[in-house]
Amino acid sequence: MNLIECLMHPFLKRSEEMLANIYKLRMIAAHQLAEIMDVSENYIFELKRDLNKKGEMVISHQPDRRRRGRLPYPDYYKVGPRMYELGPAGKAVVEDILGYPIHYKRLTGVQRTHYYGVNDILVRTLRRLTAEEEVRLPEDRKQMARMQVLERLGWWNQGETAQILLASWRPKLEKKYGKGKEKERLERQSKLAYPDARIEIDGKGFWLEYDNQTETIKNNKRRDPYKKITTIEDKMVRYIETMGPIQNKEPIIWVTPSTVRRDNIQKCWDKIKKSSKVQQIQLQAKDLFFYPEMHFCTLGEEQQMLC
Repeated sequence: MNLIECLMHPFLKRSEEMLANIYKLRMIAAHQLAEIMDVSENYIFELKRDLNKKGEMVISHQPDRRRRGRLPYPDYYKVGPRMYELGPAGKAVVEDILGYPIHYKRLTGVQRTHYYGVNDILVRTLRRLTAEEEVRLPEDRKQMARMQVLERLGWWNQGETAQILLASWRPKLEKKYGKGKEKERLERQSKLAYPDARIEIDGKGFWLEYDNQTETIKNNKRRDPYKKITTIEDKMVRYIETMGPIQNKEPIIWVTPSTVRRDNIQKCWDKIKKSSKVQQIQLQAKDLFFYPEMHFCTLGEEQQMLC
């Protein structure tokens, strides 16, 4: 059951829907959750308060501190919003809803900006598609706009996108790394590209990467001689090596708050395509080689691509 199926589930109580959505979105602000569930922010506060009377169902992370550089939060926040995460008591409820055990690591507060940025792409997409449906529908059917949008939309978190890609890769990995080579198989599997999220609109899929300006863009042998840090450059090469063998040509959309950062990531991609490393990959891949379709956007610009 993915996020959209949770939102459209006919038998879930609102409290159950909220817990399932928080689990699927990993960490989310109350106003984002309100838009996604199509309820008021005050109602989200009430649900959280009632749920936490039964145990630690929802964990609340303190607001993010302001720092230099642009943040994805609305201007009316002096600091970032509180972010919600599924609590230990909520885990059992979500397992009952999904019908299988869930395993996830407790998140840290430093991840709040990243998850806010990823989930806000979904919020903006829902908002845009709903407005477009309302314009298209006759007056007596405008209340159906959101339901029609949900029927057109799909959303998968990072863990789910990993499973989607691994489903295509698994036969290749098992063929190359057979019995007794489990360690090598897992090592190769760890070097695949794993997008932050996946979105589908009317059956057309896109992979999403949200950049919150904390990762180094280019590799630097002097600063990191043992390659302990994964850079944007590394991620881009991984996309080439991941999508080619399975011939997945769906667009990859990078979103970042800063125009300067966006342009620098674009320049990095242009440089990588001409690099000797990629030329070597091309020689080895032969007919399977292609450059993934990459788009680079600031907040909101991605909506021009998601159509």
